[in-house]
Amino acid sequence: GNVTNTGKLDIGGSTKVTVSSNSYLANLNTATNDFTGAVSIHGAGIVNLTDINAIEIGQMESTRMILTAGGAVTQTSSGALAITQAHGLTIKAWDGSSVYYDITLNNQSNDLSLLAVTYGANVAITDTNAIILGASTVTGTYDITAGGAVTDNGALAITGAATIIAQSSNGATD
Repeated sequence: GNVTNTGKLDIGGSTKVTVSSNSYLANLNTATNDFTGAVSIHGAGIVNLTDINAIEIGQMESTRMILTAGGAVTQTSSGALAITQAHGLTIKAWDGSSVYYDITLNNQSNDLSLLAVTYGANVAITDTNAIILGASTVTGTYDITAGGAVTDNGALAITGAATIIAQSSNGATD
């Protein structure tokens, strides 16, 4: 069934949640949650994950993920993201007022159907396949590397330099 929390989660080590079916959700979005170690979630339909500080993401498998962090968002070297439905991954990395934080998800096995960065500073994302870029607000650099086509379906407000690398079907970089 669904996995939810109603009070603060203060986890000093790694967190792993397994949901039995993608028709259920993992709703760990209490604003005061504090995950010190990597967070991995498997099998959920929708993941709604919040950390009051920076967060490190392990392996994630879901149809949609909404991630809110009060610090930088990073990824373990062995933890690929598989978020494969039309709503994809939405990330907010900010303090709730005016400070935005870096987002670095550079595992070459990441598979994100859609990426939207609601708030972020310097953003670096790698995707093994094609990716759709949703509406995003980035106050620093925006680096996207995809193993397929890169398209957008929302406004991209990027203050710094944007570098987008797309791999074509014949293996050439566009």
